[in-house]
Amino acid sequence: MPDKPGNGKKELSTEMRLLLAFLLMGVVLFVTPYLYKPANRPAPKGSQNVTPQAAAEMAKTPPPAPVPPPAAAAEPAAPTEAQKEETFVVDTALYRVVFSNRGANVRSWILKKYKDLDGKSLELVNVAALQKVPPPLSFEFRDAKPAVDFGKALFSAKPTPDKLGIDYEYSDGKVTARKSFRFLRDSYQAQVSSEVIQNGTAVPHLLAWRGGFGDPTIHNAYSVERDVYYADGRLKTKTAKDAKNGPVTESGAFAFAGIEDTFFAAVVLPKGTSNIDLVTYSDSIPVQPDNKEQQFVGAGVGAAGVNQLTFFVGPKDTDLLRKVDPKLD
Repeated sequence: MPDKPGNGKKELSTEMRLLLAFLLMGVVLFVTPYLYKPANRPAPKGSQNVTPQAAAEMAKTPPPAPVPPPAAAAEPAAPTEAQKEETFVVDTALYRVVFSNRGANVRSWILKKYKDLDGKSLELVNVAALQKVPPPLSFEFRDAKPAVDFGKALFSAKPTPDKLGIDYEYSDGKVTARKSFRFLRDSYQAQVSSEVIQNGTAVPHLLAWRGGFGDPTIHNAYSVERDVYYADGRLKTKTAKDAKNGPVTESGAFAFAGIEDTFFAAVVLPKGTSNIDLVTYSDSIPVQPDNKEQQFVGAGVGAAGVNQLTFFVGPKDTDLLRKVDPKLD
Protein backbone atom coordinates (compact mmCIF):
# COMPACT_ATOMS: atom_id res chain seq x y z
CA MET A 1 0.00 0.00 0.00
CA PRO A 2 1.48 3.44 -0.79
CA ASP A 3 2.34 5.73 2.09
CA LYS A 4 -0.28 8.11 3.00
CA PRO A 5 0.31 11.70 2.23
CA GLY A 6 2.09 13.52 4.97
CA ASN A 7 3.82 10.49 6.67
CA GLY A 8 7.40 11.90 5.79
CA LYS A 9 8.66 8.95 3.65
CA LYS A 10 9.52 9.26 -0.03
CA GLU A 11 9.52 6.36 -2.53
CA LEU A 12 12.92 5.80 -4.37
CA SER A 13 12.78 6.44 -8.03
CA THR A 14 13.67 3.74 -10.57
CA GLU A 15 16.85 5.58 -11.53
CA MET A 16 18.04 5.70 -7.92
CA ARG A 17 17.42 1.98 -7.47
CA LEU A 18 19.53 1.10 -10.54
CA LEU A 19 22.37 3.30 -9.30
CA LEU A 20 22.39 1.56 -5.91
CA ALA A 21 22.40 -1.87 -7.59
CA PHE A 22 25.47 -1.01 -9.68
CA LEU A 23 27.31 0.32 -6.62
CA LEU A 24 26.63 -2.89 -4.67
CA MET A 25 27.88 -5.07 -7.57
CA GLY A 26 31.13 -3.07 -7.73
CA VAL A 27 31.71 -3.53 -3.99
CA VAL A 28 31.20 -7.30 -4.29
CA LEU A 29 33.61 -7.62 -7.20
CA PHE A 30 36.27 -5.55 -5.41
CA VAL A 31 36.08 -7.34 -2.04
CA THR A 32 35.68 -10.97 -3.13
CA PRO A 33 39.42 -11.61 -4.11
CA TYR A 34 40.48 -10.57 -0.61
CA LEU A 35 37.97 -12.83 1.11
CA TYR A 36 38.42 -15.94 -1.07
CA LYS A 37 42.06 -16.50 -2.21
CA PRO A 38 42.48 -19.16 -4.97
CA ALA A 39 44.56 -22.26 -4.26
CA ASN A 40 48.23 -22.04 -5.35
CA ARG A 41 48.85 -23.27 -8.88
CA PRO A 42 51.09 -26.36 -9.01
CA ALA A 43 54.68 -25.74 -10.07
CA PRO A 44 55.50 -26.83 -13.64
CA LYS A 45 56.68 -30.41 -13.87
CA GLY A 46 60.43 -30.69 -13.44
CA SER A 47 60.86 -27.42 -11.55
CA GLN A 48 60.48 -28.81 -8.03
CA ASN A 49 63.40 -28.53 -5.62
CA VAL A 50 65.39 -26.15 -7.83
CA THR A 51 67.68 -24.14 -5.56
CA PRO A 52 68.74 -20.57 -6.39
CA GLN A 53 72.28 -21.86 -7.04
CA ALA A 54 70.98 -24.48 -9.47
CA ALA A 55 68.85 -21.92 -11.22
CA ALA A 56 71.88 -19.68 -11.63
CA GLU A 57 73.87 -22.53 -13.15
CA MET A 58 71.03 -23.33 -15.53
CA ALA A 59 70.98 -19.71 -16.62
CA LYS A 60 74.65 -19.97 -17.58
CA THR A 61 74.09 -22.99 -19.85
CA PRO A 62 74.05 -21.89 -23.48
CA PRO A 63 70.89 -22.62 -25.42
CA PRO A 64 70.89 -25.60 -27.79
CA ALA A 65 72.37 -24.88 -31.15
CA PRO A 66 69.72 -24.28 -33.77
CA VAL A 67 69.07 -27.23 -36.03
CA PRO A 68 70.27 -26.33 -39.52
CA PRO A 69 67.73 -26.61 -42.29
CA PRO A 70 68.03 -29.67 -44.53
CA ALA A 71 70.56 -29.20 -47.29
CA ALA A 72 68.96 -28.34 -50.57
CA ALA A 73 69.48 -30.76 -53.40
CA ALA A 74 72.53 -29.80 -55.37
CA GLU A 75 71.59 -28.18 -58.64
CA PRO A 76 73.48 -29.09 -61.78
CA ALA A 77 76.50 -26.85 -62.26
CA ALA A 78 76.84 -24.74 -65.33
CA PRO A 79 79.40 -26.12 -67.80
CA THR A 80 82.80 -24.62 -67.03
CA GLU A 81 85.83 -25.21 -69.23
CA ALA A 82 88.82 -23.30 -70.59
CA GLN A 83 89.32 -22.88 -74.33
CA LYS A 84 93.02 -23.69 -74.41
CA GLU A 85 95.83 -25.11 -72.32
CA GLU A 86 97.63 -22.57 -70.15
CA THR A 87 100.29 -22.69 -67.46
CA PHE A 88 100.52 -20.75 -64.24
CA VAL A 89 103.71 -20.22 -62.21
CA VAL A 90 104.01 -19.71 -58.46
CA ASP A 91 107.40 -18.11 -57.87
CA THR A 92 108.59 -17.64 -54.27
CA ALA A 93 111.92 -17.34 -52.51
CA LEU A 94 111.94 -21.14 -52.13
CA TYR A 95 109.89 -22.57 -55.02
CA ARG A 96 109.15 -22.30 -58.65
CA VAL A 97 106.06 -24.40 -59.29
CA VAL A 98 104.47 -24.70 -62.74
CA PHE A 99 100.81 -25.71 -63.03
CA SER A 100 98.82 -26.64 -66.11
CA ASN A 101 95.08 -26.17 -66.44
CA ARG A 102 94.97 -29.45 -68.40
CA GLY A 103 94.19 -31.69 -65.47
CA ALA A 104 94.85 -28.89 -62.94
CA ASN A 105 98.11 -30.50 -61.91
CA VAL A 106 101.84 -29.85 -61.52
CA ARG A 107 104.37 -30.00 -64.36
CA SER A 108 107.45 -28.75 -62.49
CA TRP A 109 108.42 -28.23 -58.85
CA ILE A 110 111.86 -26.66 -58.38
CA LEU A 111 113.55 -25.99 -55.03
CA LYS A 112 115.57 -22.84 -55.61
CA LYS A 113 118.02 -23.27 -52.75
CA TYR A 114 119.16 -26.77 -53.74
CA LYS A 115 121.05 -28.26 -56.67
CA ASP A 116 121.02 -31.73 -58.17
CA LEU A 117 124.20 -33.72 -58.78
CA ASP A 118 124.59 -31.99 -62.14
CA GLY A 119 124.65 -28.58 -60.45
CA LYS A 120 121.23 -27.56 -61.81
CA SER A 121 118.27 -26.29 -59.82
CA LEU A 122 116.69 -29.28 -58.14
CA GLU A 123 113.61 -30.52 -60.03
CA LEU A 124 111.50 -32.78 -57.80
CA VAL A 125 109.23 -33.95 -60.64
CA ASN A 126 110.54 -36.91 -62.62
CA VAL A 127 110.12 -35.36 -66.07
CA ALA A 128 110.70 -38.71 -67.79
CA ALA A 129 107.67 -40.10 -65.95
CA LEU A 130 105.30 -37.53 -67.46
CA GLN A 131 105.18 -39.58 -70.65
CA LYS A 132 103.99 -42.64 -68.74
CA VAL A 133 101.91 -41.57 -65.74
CA PRO A 134 99.75 -38.58 -64.75
CA PRO A 135 101.58 -35.47 -63.49
CA PRO A 136 101.87 -34.80 -59.75
CA LEU A 137 98.70 -33.96 -57.80
CA SER A 138 96.44 -35.52 -60.40
CA PHE A 139 93.07 -36.97 -59.44
CA GLU A 140 93.07 -40.71 -58.75
CA PHE A 141 89.99 -42.82 -57.99
CA ARG A 142 90.05 -46.11 -56.14
CA ASP A 143 86.45 -47.05 -56.81
CA ALA A 144 84.05 -46.01 -59.57
CA LYS A 145 85.50 -43.24 -61.72
CA PRO A 146 83.44 -40.23 -62.81
CA ALA A 147 82.33 -40.07 -66.42
CA VAL A 148 85.07 -37.51 -67.18
CA ASP A 149 88.78 -37.94 -67.90
CA PHE A 150 90.12 -35.10 -65.77
CA GLY A 151 93.63 -35.64 -67.08
CA LYS A 152 92.47 -34.29 -70.46
CA ALA A 153 89.98 -31.72 -69.18
CA LEU A 154 90.82 -28.03 -69.55
CA PHE A 155 90.04 -26.42 -66.21
CA SER A 156 89.15 -22.76 -65.91
CA ALA A 157 91.81 -20.97 -63.86
CA LYS A 158 91.50 -18.10 -61.42
CA PRO A 159 94.81 -16.92 -59.92
CA THR A 160 94.76 -15.12 -56.59
CA PRO A 161 95.59 -11.38 -56.61
CA ASP A 162 98.97 -11.98 -54.91
CA LYS A 163 99.89 -14.63 -57.53
CA LEU A 164 100.63 -17.11 -54.72
CA GLY A 165 97.67 -19.33 -55.42
CA ILE A 166 95.21 -20.50 -58.01
CA ASP A 167 91.71 -22.01 -58.15
CA TYR A 168 90.82 -24.53 -60.85
CA GLU A 169 87.32 -25.66 -61.83
CA TYR A 170 85.85 -27.89 -64.51
CA SER A 171 82.25 -28.98 -65.09
CA ASP A 172 80.37 -30.63 -67.91
CA GLY A 173 77.05 -29.93 -66.19
CA LYS A 174 76.90 -33.32 -64.44
CA VAL A 175 80.40 -33.74 -63.04
CA THR A 176 82.25 -30.91 -61.32
CA ALA A 177 85.86 -30.92 -60.10
CA ARG A 178 87.80 -28.24 -58.25
CA LYS A 179 91.35 -27.80 -56.97
CA SER A 180 92.86 -24.92 -55.05
CA PHE A 181 96.49 -24.19 -54.17
CA ARG A 182 97.81 -21.56 -51.74
CA PHE A 183 101.48 -20.78 -51.05
CA LEU A 184 103.46 -18.46 -48.79
CA ARG A 185 106.47 -16.45 -49.92
CA ASP A 186 108.90 -17.97 -47.43
CA SER A 187 107.56 -21.38 -46.44
CA TYR A 188 107.81 -24.95 -47.67
CA GLN A 189 104.16 -25.47 -46.79
CA ALA A 190 101.14 -25.03 -49.02
CA GLN A 191 97.39 -25.47 -48.62
CA VAL A 192 95.78 -27.81 -51.12
CA SER A 193 92.09 -28.62 -51.46
CA SER A 194 90.18 -30.75 -53.93
CA GLU A 195 86.57 -31.66 -54.62
CA VAL A 196 84.73 -33.91 -57.07
CA ILE A 197 80.93 -33.97 -57.36
CA GLN A 198 78.87 -36.13 -59.72
CA ASN A 199 75.10 -35.75 -59.96
CA GLY A 200 75.08 -33.91 -56.65
CA THR A 201 77.11 -36.54 -54.78
CA ALA A 202 80.70 -36.11 -53.58
CA VAL A 203 83.09 -38.64 -55.13
CA PRO A 204 85.97 -39.94 -52.94
CA HIS A 205 89.35 -39.43 -54.57
CA LEU A 206 93.09 -39.08 -54.05
CA LEU A 207 95.73 -36.60 -55.14
CA ALA A 208 98.66 -38.59 -56.45
CA TRP A 209 102.37 -37.96 -57.04
CA ARG A 210 103.46 -40.80 -59.28
CA GLY A 211 106.53 -41.88 -61.19
CA GLY A 212 109.04 -41.11 -58.46
CA PHE A 213 110.09 -38.07 -56.47
CA GLY A 214 113.26 -36.22 -55.56
CA ASP A 215 116.66 -35.83 -57.17
CA PRO A 216 116.60 -37.90 -60.37
CA THR A 217 120.35 -37.46 -60.95
CA ILE A 218 121.26 -39.67 -57.99
CA HIS A 219 122.60 -43.08 -59.02
CA ASN A 220 119.77 -45.61 -58.85
CA ALA A 221 117.40 -42.91 -57.60
CA TYR A 222 114.44 -45.30 -57.79
CA SER A 223 116.02 -47.49 -55.10
CA VAL A 224 116.01 -44.77 -52.39
CA GLU A 225 112.49 -43.46 -52.99
CA ARG A 226 109.64 -44.69 -50.81
CA ASP A 227 106.23 -43.83 -49.40
CA VAL A 228 106.14 -42.83 -45.75
CA TYR A 229 103.42 -42.45 -43.14
CA TYR A 230 103.35 -41.95 -39.38
CA ALA A 231 101.02 -44.31 -37.53
CA ASP A 232 100.88 -45.90 -34.08
CA GLY A 233 103.69 -43.70 -32.86
CA ARG A 234 106.26 -44.68 -35.47
CA LEU A 235 107.35 -44.11 -39.04
CA LYS A 236 106.28 -46.74 -41.58
CA THR A 237 107.29 -47.13 -45.21
CA LYS A 238 106.25 -48.71 -48.50
CA THR A 239 108.35 -49.19 -51.65
CA ALA A 240 107.63 -49.90 -55.31
CA LYS A 241 108.22 -53.58 -54.59
CA ASP A 242 105.28 -53.59 -52.18
CA ALA A 243 103.03 -52.54 -55.08
CA LYS A 244 104.50 -54.79 -57.77
CA ASN A 245 101.20 -56.70 -58.02
CA GLY A 246 99.05 -53.59 -57.91
CA PRO A 247 98.45 -50.54 -55.74
CA VAL A 248 98.58 -51.08 -51.98
CA THR A 249 96.44 -49.05 -49.58
CA GLU A 250 97.04 -48.08 -45.95
CA SER A 251 94.34 -46.20 -44.04
CA GLY A 252 94.34 -44.43 -40.70
CA ALA A 253 94.49 -41.17 -38.77
CA PHE A 254 98.06 -40.53 -39.93
CA ALA A 255 100.06 -37.60 -38.59
CA PHE A 256 101.52 -37.31 -42.09
CA ALA A 257 101.76 -39.36 -45.28
CA GLY A 258 103.51 -38.99 -48.62
CA ILE A 259 106.66 -39.73 -50.58
CA GLU A 260 110.38 -39.12 -50.06
CA ASP A 261 113.91 -39.78 -51.22
CA THR A 262 117.12 -39.55 -49.18
CA PHE A 263 117.10 -35.77 -48.72
CA PHE A 264 113.64 -34.45 -49.67
CA ALA A 265 109.99 -35.17 -48.90
CA ALA A 266 106.49 -34.34 -50.12
CA VAL A 267 103.98 -35.18 -47.42
CA VAL A 268 100.51 -34.06 -46.40
CA LEU A 269 99.57 -33.20 -42.84
CA PRO A 270 95.82 -33.87 -42.56
CA LYS A 271 93.65 -31.48 -40.56
CA GLY A 272 91.93 -33.00 -37.54
CA THR A 273 91.82 -36.72 -36.80
CA SER A 274 89.95 -38.01 -39.82
CA ASN A 275 91.24 -41.14 -41.50
CA ILE A 276 92.99 -40.79 -44.83
CA ASP A 277 94.29 -43.28 -47.35
CA LEU A 278 97.84 -43.65 -48.59
CA VAL A 279 97.96 -45.64 -51.83
CA THR A 280 101.37 -46.90 -53.00
CA TYR A 281 101.93 -47.30 -56.75
CA SER A 282 104.68 -48.95 -58.74
CA ASP A 283 105.36 -47.22 -62.08
CA SER A 284 107.72 -48.47 -64.77
CA ILE A 285 109.77 -45.45 -65.94
CA PRO A 286 112.74 -45.31 -68.38
CA VAL A 287 116.04 -44.23 -66.83
CA GLN A 288 118.96 -42.56 -68.57
CA PRO A 289 121.45 -43.20 -70.09
CA ASP A 290 120.24 -46.50 -71.57
CA ASN A 291 116.48 -45.89 -71.22
CA LYS A 292 116.11 -49.12 -69.28
CA GLU A 293 112.86 -49.13 -67.33
CA GLN A 294 112.88 -49.28 -63.54
CA GLN A 295 110.10 -49.38 -60.98
CA PHE A 296 109.51 -46.01 -59.30
CA VAL A 297 107.26 -45.57 -56.30
CA GLY A 298 104.23 -43.28 -56.32
CA ALA A 299 101.91 -42.03 -53.59
CA GLY A 300 98.23 -41.09 -53.59
CA VAL A 301 96.77 -39.37 -50.53
CA GLY A 302 93.18 -38.45 -49.73
CA ALA A 303 89.99 -40.54 -49.66
CA ALA A 304 87.18 -38.05 -49.14
CA GLY A 305 84.93 -36.33 -51.64
CA VAL A 306 86.42 -33.08 -50.35
CA ASN A 307 90.07 -33.04 -49.27
CA GLN A 308 91.69 -30.17 -47.36
CA LEU A 309 95.37 -30.78 -46.80
CA THR A 310 98.48 -29.01 -45.62
CA PHE A 311 101.29 -29.94 -47.97
CA PHE A 312 104.99 -29.90 -47.06
CA VAL A 313 107.39 -30.16 -49.98
CA GLY A 314 111.02 -29.50 -49.11
CA PRO A 315 114.29 -30.65 -47.59
CA LYS A 316 114.46 -33.10 -44.71
CA ASP A 317 116.27 -30.56 -42.58
CA THR A 318 115.86 -31.52 -38.91
CA ASP A 319 115.31 -28.03 -37.56
CA LEU A 320 112.89 -27.15 -40.34
CA LEU A 321 110.88 -30.35 -39.94
CA ARG A 322 110.64 -29.87 -36.19
CA LYS A 323 109.14 -26.41 -36.68
CA VAL A 324 106.58 -27.70 -39.16
CA ASP A 325 105.54 -30.65 -36.98
CA PRO A 326 107.57 -32.43 -34.28
CA LYS A 327 106.53 -35.82 -35.66
CA LEU A 328 108.21 -35.02 -38.98
CA ASP A 329 111.55 -34.84 -37.17
